[in-house]
Amino acid sequence: IMAIVGKLLSSWKGKLIITEHAVMSAKKIEHKGEFVIGQMPFFAKIFYKYADALVGVSNGVIHDLQTVIKLSVPSMSCIPNPVNIDLIRSQANEYPCPHNWLGKAIPCFVYVGRLAKQKNLSLLLNCFCEVTKKIEAKLLIIGDGELKHELINEVKSYKLGNVVEILGHQNNPYSYIKNANCFVLTSREEAFGLVLVEALALNTPIVAVDAIGSGPREVLDNGKYGD
Repeated sequence: IMAIVGKLLSSWKGKLIITEHAVMSAKKIEHKGEFVIGQMPFFAKIFYKYADALVGVSNGVIHDLQTVIKLSVPSMSCIPNPVNIDLIRSQANEYPCPHNWLGKAIPCFVYVGRLAKQKNLSLLLNCFCEVTKKIEAKLLIIGDGELKHELINEVKSYKLGNVVEILGHQNNPYSYIKNANCFVLTSREEAFGLVLVEALALNTPIVAVDAIGSGPREVLDNGKYGD
């Protein structure tokens, strides 16, 4: 928005292309109570029309802007986020087996991402609890965020302390993903889901929720590359 305002107030004659990385109509899922972000659809309808074009990271983002927010922008198109596959594979090989739960007979699931409301980690723990009633399994949660302490308490309440470990932020999560039996993503809203592409690059099986924004559905091609 500030870039658009800057263009309007200046004599700059270049083309201004803006990129949207979020499902704007669903922003209040994560930012409820935050006035400025919660009012983004209102501000977008006022200012985005002055951009020359808009790029969304998924078709779900574009559809949301066109049908829910009802934006009027001269041109809208989808360009998925880029991924350096060679770098990911190279980093994944730096640590052959970074955790003693990986590479063993008992299957180990891995989640990588922020510990935030949007990621719906309560659903992850609830589902994993059901899994452990049927088979032996373990879960590694990699990432930090405002819900870390809440998540720790949920692990205790489910009595999963022996089979769930919250590792916090890891500079190189790719070796964990590569050696996992399955990568899981339970987001409520996911405009793209870059970590899913990273898991695909490492040939790790994937289970993901069909999130608002259709990111997982588009990345996994409606279940062709994951469940």
